[in-house]
Amino acid sequence: MSNQLPPQLRPLPTDVTFTKYREPGDSGCLCSRCLLPIGKKAHPIVFIASSGQFVLRYHPVCLGFMPCDDDDWEEDYQDLPY
Repeated sequence: MSNQLPPQLRPLPTDVTFTKYREPGDSGCLCSRCLLPIGKKAHPIVFIASSGQFVLRYHPVCLGFMPCDDDDWEEDYQDLPY
């Protein structure tokens, strides 16, 4: 058995890494791929480096999975931390 990830679960060089884990719904909980907030009702896919030095987190749809209708951010992106 190989420990390589399937193609859709492999981070891209353009994906952003974060130095700490944030809970969904936190204003700093952003998707590593699209950089949009991950709402508190969403179920992100999270990768934590074995060294613990960085975190990658994704909306499931950003990795090619079914869209989630649970995201509670709607269209209000005025309070983004960037």
